[in-house]
Amino acid sequence: MAFDLLEVAVQESGEVVATFVLDRSPAIVERLGDSKSSVRDASASLLTRLAYAPRSSPQVPHFTPHRGDIKGVNGGPILLDKLAPGFTHRQWLVRTGSMGVFCGILEECRDAVEGHTMRLVPTFSKLLADPNSEVRESAAKTLAHVFAVIGPCAEASCRSKGLIPEAK
Repeated sequence: MAFDLLEVAVQESGEVVATFVLDRSPAIVERLGDSKSSVRDASASLLTRLAYAPRSSPQVPHFTPHRGDIKGVNGGPILLDKLAPGFTHRQWLVRTGSMGVFCGILEECRDAVEGHTMRLVPTFSKLLADPNSEVRESAAKTLAHVFAVIGPCAEASCRSKGLIPEAK
């Protein structure tokens, strides 16, 4: 219920609430590993909604109060920076949930997160060797999604760098 309220707050007053929620995003990412699937789903939905809120979306650079809001300048995707620790989290549900949120953001904001996506590909490649089969499957689906959205140049780049292990 709390996540639902935060999601509505971000949707209706994203300009005001987004920075508050973004500061607490590590705790929201942690909830991707909750034992209740409804909490996992609500936290994933909130993180995805947060990606499109003002001052936290991939299209908006880091906000610094001293410089003001400098819209239109290319900056790093704020939410993906906050989501990145979830890919290497100790709990497998958090790793799979983080990859699911990432795929949702990538599908909607391809151009804005393309550079950041290519920096995350080595992490996803390492997850192909994770001890948990569901994490391996999720990593394979995430890489396939990256290749489908970004294009064949991403796959060729990964193969040339040896990031993708050969099929056994």
